[in-house]
Amino acid sequence: MVVGFLVVITIALAILVTVSSTFTRVAQASPTPTPTPMPSPTTPVTAVVATASPTPVLTPTPKPTATASPSPTIIPTVGTPSSALTPIVGAETPSPDATFSEIILARDVTDDNKPKDPGTVFPAGISQLYAFFDYQDLSNGVLWTQVWYREGKEIGSESGLWEWGSYGTAWIFLKPVGGYSRGEYEVRLYIGDELKQTATFTVR
Repeated sequence: MVVGFLVVITIALAILVTVSSTFTRVAQASPTPTPTPMPSPTTPVTAVVATASPTPVLTPTPKPTATASPSPTIIPTVGTPSSALTPIVGAETPSPDATFSEIILARDVTDDNKPKDPGTVFPAGISQLYAFFDYQDLSNGVLWTQVWYREGKEIGSESGLWEWGSYGTAWIFLKPVGGYSRGEYEVRLYIGDELKQTATFTVR
């Protein structure tokens, strides 16, 4: 399973994180960002931090591609992923007010980092989908996690220490190998071990 993961922070420059087999993320942080190795995720991830040209940071093995189901089923209740429960040395205690806004799903990103072709139903075979959200009252060093599910089964996740300031807008994306197969999907965002936001969508 190839997962692409991308975060955009509305402050200044862009740090692109590209995932060759799993996640990629991009964030805007300080005017002169310094490439920093990301913490090892609990699921396979290839991260690339970029200023001018991408530099590989780590290259694990991707998860296998989930097979298509003839008819979508309702996603069952899923417990907190182990990645969100695994302590990371140096993680700060999040503010009780730290939160993510409602997630907007879209097929693409505009030049000014807005959702392009948003929706909750997408065609099978689409290569990647984006999840946009605002964040507030966060602080650098706080543990956060993103998890993606298909038919109740985890297909990709990543945890790390937040490094993009207190307020802003971000987007992430998931890029499965061979595109999205039919089914019911969900993306979840955690701060620490607390679920802060979730969104579901259908691929058919």
